[in-house]
Amino acid sequence: MNTYSQPFSDDEIMMFADGQADADLAQEITFAMQSDPDLENRIKILQAQAFDIKDAFDLGRLAAPKVPEHLLAKKAQSGRIAPQLIRTTALAASFVFGLIAMHLLEPAPTWVERVASYQALYVTDTLAGGAQAPGKTEAVLSQMKRETGVTLQAIPDVPGMVFKRAQLLAIDDAPLLQIAYLSEDGTPFALCIVAASNSGRAVETTRSHNLATATWTKNGVGYVFIGGTDAARVSNVAEGLSSEI
Repeated sequence: MNTYSQPFSDDEIMMFADGQADADLAQEITFAMQSDPDLENRIKILQAQAFDIKDAFDLGRLAAPKVPEHLLAKKAQSGRIAPQLIRTTALAASFVFGLIAMHLLEPAPTWVERVASYQALYVTDTLAGGAQAPGKTEAVLSQMKRETGVTLQAIPDVPGMVFKRAQLLAIDDAPLLQIAYLSEDGTPFALCIVAASNSGRAVETTRSHNLATATWTKNGVGYVFIGGTDAARVSNVAEGLSSEI
């Protein structure tokens, strides 16, 4: 259970994890972490993920191995570069460029995988408290419509779940609407919506970051419903949502 009096939004927590929070917010979250292990663990996970991403592209760490001393000695004695030195340097260079190529050619995670990695951080307390004020929800839906053309007349109802909040996030600067729900047993779920190039695709169920995940596209809009481990439940909800919105 959270013990701090003022819950923090996901944006505030992400800003703190990235070191972008202002002094007042940083002080509040630091104080809250001292009495809330769940909040502290969430932030540590976010900070570790941010470090891994930055570290993966730190090409300065991919320096070539040092040339063996005996090959350098041969160069000094002969006044020319020994063939062994040329081969060793070439191998070292190819190794470094090979590592760089692996980073550049490694497939980028799909937007669904990135949503799943974020949703995997959610616990019951993340969505504790009352539902978002109606005025705030309407403002978020209106902003989503202005920026993407995606229109929701209202937050979709999900059987056995309670709507908690809607917020506008982004993936690669593309607006993404997240609608968060909490099930009767305290499991966090989310419906995420983003503009997509694929005009239409039926519901497909999979698993990402150990979460049951259902995706579909309709009229140039991509959807993912995600949460828990019950694939049948997620699939059934997704089928219902796909026919409703």
